[in-house]
Amino acid sequence: MPEMDGYEVTRRIRQNHDLPFIPILLITAYDQPSLVKGLDIGADDFVRKPVEVDELLARVRSLLRLKHTIDERDHIARQREDFVSRLAHDLRTPLVAADRMLKLLLDGALGELSPTVQEAGSALARSNRNLLEMVNTLLQVYRYEAGRQVLNRQTVNLQELIQEVAQELRPLVEEKG
Repeated sequence: MPEMDGYEVTRRIRQNHDLPFIPILLITAYDQPSLVKGLDIGADDFVRKPVEVDELLARVRSLLRLKHTIDERDHIARQREDFVSRLAHDLRTPLVAADRMLKLLLDGALGELSPTVQEAGSALARSNRNLLEMVNTLLQVYRYEAGRQVLNRQTVNLQELIQEVAQELRPLVEEKG
């Protein structure tokens, strides 16, 4: 090739992450170090010159099987991501509705609550909010992985987090003694 060699073509293909997986088979007359270099920069296989047609066809069939397997894996991953996104999105609606109803209940919109019911309702509301936060986080992770959201780091007060978790788990601890 007059303007670039096979190594450069391979390097450029592998650096372009927008491309689907493309199997690369190098045909070379060179020695072992050049084969190692080719495989290191992203080639999937190689054939030495002079090329034997049966060997070339067998390696092409092998790489096509690899391509099919990778395409199938990517398709399944996209389906899984789509399912998770839809599931998380669909879970948000009833969780938001439950959050609003629990808030109304705890604010006394349906009458005064006994301290026991108030405590149980508060635990339910916290659990519901935690579940809603998990679903929202799942949606954010999906958007981030899909390249539609930038990751924003934030500090967390571990002492507050530990106290919140301990408070949430207290009824289970008391139940189990």
